Amino acid sequence: MPTAVSLVEPRPDPSTFALGYDEEAVDKTVDGLHAHLVALEADFAEPILSPADALTRVAELHAEEIQSLIILADTQDNPGGGG
Repeated sequence: MPTAVSLVEPRPDPSTFALGYDEEAVDKTVDGLHAHLVALEADFAEPILSPADALTRVAELHAEEIQSLIILADTQDNPGGGG
């Protein structure tokens, strides 16, 4: 059974957690993984538009005759699925 637990405290970036037998190795691995995920964040970030700007963008896409699904989502409506 693992005896070492490492957790990067929850904050407004990725939570990282691991179990293992070697506390130093687990801490090093979690810290490295967390740093890697944070470094990649910009690759996944999308601009957050105001409702008015989002509707303007939809109108622009419609005018360009974009033939794909357009989804408007409330990013503040529990995006992490937490309690």
